[in-house]
Amino acid sequence: MVFSSNVLEHVCDLKCIHSEIRRVLGPGSTCIHVLPTHTWRLWTLLAGYPDAIAYLLSGAPSRVPHAFPRRSKRHRLGAAWYQTARNVGGRWLPPWHGARGNTISEIWLFHPSWWRRNFWENGFTVVHDAPTGLFHTGNMLLGPRRVGVA
Repeated sequence: MVFSSNVLEHVCDLKCIHSEIRRVLGPGSTCIHVLPTHTWRLWTLLAGYPDAIAYLLSGAPSRVPHAFPRRSKRHRLGAAWYQTARNVGGRWLPPWHGARGNTISEIWLFHPSWWRRNFWENGFTVVHDAPTGLFHTGNMLLGPRRVGVA
């Protein structure tokens, strides 16, 4: 048996990994792959915008001085604002998740029909595919977050 969970989308050469999987499987063996879907990609993209706002607001007190800061405090504030810009920007303009495509094209590349065709083209027969029944995104919209610079 071969099992993978959220791995194949990170493999650059799927043809090679499929070949290796076929090589190690014995007759009648099974592969189980848990893969991200187009729904996950879309919701991760959409959740990034409110997550950026939540991140920005959650740490505002650590980024706003109460009086004109001393030099050491200005350095800390500058570092906090730089980290905030990186974190907020990464939520507004998210990077791609896998090894192929970009944030938008992954909506297609993570679609179950794309994966089914890819398995079929690489010599596998998909016996069953089904959603996991879990909803999640790549963002922690309402979850805990670290804010500021220590």
